[in-house]
Amino acid sequence: MAYSGALVLTWACCFSYAGSVSPLLRRAIDSKGEISSGPAEPQTNVTNHPGNPVVDLLVIIPSSVKELDKRVAVRHSWGKYIDSFGHCKRCNSSRTVKILFGVARPAEGDAGMVEQVEKEIEVFGDLAVLNLGGQADHYRNLTTKVRSFLEYALQHFRFGLLLKVDTDSFVFMDRFLSMAEQKKLFHPDTNSTNIYGGAFQSGARPDENPAGKWVDRTYRKLTGHELFPKYARGAGYVLSPPLCRYIAEGLPGRDSGDGDAWAGFPELQPLPNEDVSVGFWLEPIVHAKVELPISHLPIGCRDRSQIIDHHVLSRLMATRWKSLEETGDPCSAAAVSEETFEQVLTSKLDALNYSGSI
Repeated sequence: MAYSGALVLTWACCFSYAGSVSPLLRRAIDSKGEISSGPAEPQTNVTNHPGNPVVDLLVIIPSSVKELDKRVAVRHSWGKYIDSFGHCKRCNSSRTVKILFGVARPAEGDAGMVEQVEKEIEVFGDLAVLNLGGQADHYRNLTTKVRSFLEYALQHFRFGLLLKVDTDSFVFMDRFLSMAEQKKLFHPDTNSTNIYGGAFQSGARPDENPAGKWVDRTYRKLTGHELFPKYARGAGYVLSPPLCRYIAEGLPGRDSGDGDAWAGFPELQPLPNEDVSVGFWLEPIVHAKVELPISHLPIGCRDRSQIIDHHVLSRLMATRWKSLEETGDPCSAAAVSEETFEQVLTSKLDALNYSGSI
């Protein structure tokens, strides 16, 4: 195993300022009612438990319970890069990887969804069921889901690096691991610095169009600023464990002792857009921003420098993986052709979303 214990850092040294469920799920409910696919542990503090599984890279994929088809698409495509032992045999790397989906706990009365979650946990063992503190499982609450997912990750795994991607992101794992080594993201000397990596956006303005998908009427009121801080777009970004912990400790409902859940971390108030929130939260923390070739369009075959691409439909994921299995290359002529069509479609949908037309 390539993972070095030195990568599991002591947190205190790392920061400076710039319902009714079945027995299968019941066994994993902790004291706050959060369900996990592993042993129950108290949530009074986020800690890095010595007995937890150790991996070099933990990949977290926030999802909706109803997105079973998207989870299956990942499992049957780029998720297959990783074998049951956490190794990527198609990669020139000995790093260990764990891929984990995170969904909100189904409503107690929704027997069908509860049964589906039970089955996924039993069959795949890659599903974390997260407590959103009573919030609905909706895109607008993705910020809360990601933060809860980070807390779960810290409670149940010891990892050197965390990668967050979307269900419609495609991770070229061989490229990603190669880039991570090239950028020394796993190196102890580098990892002692707080790492925040991704495709960064600068100078973006909040979209206050109430019909827009990414509407944000909170940021200006909260900060008085016209522009968002520099942030890594949500298609994929990496965080070192200390930054994960910093974000996780601001979970809603974590009382500081005087009745104000936000008093200890006033800068961690949630914003409507999850990726902007992460960049916003990390502003006061000294960290290294590492630019990574991650595209918000499905262009990973026509531009092989991309380690992750986004808005990849399930059929293209399947085409790429079939190509990889048959030819050793995920980017066959068929994959490139289908990719071209998807990029045009995605570009049009992005424009419509931004204008509030859909």
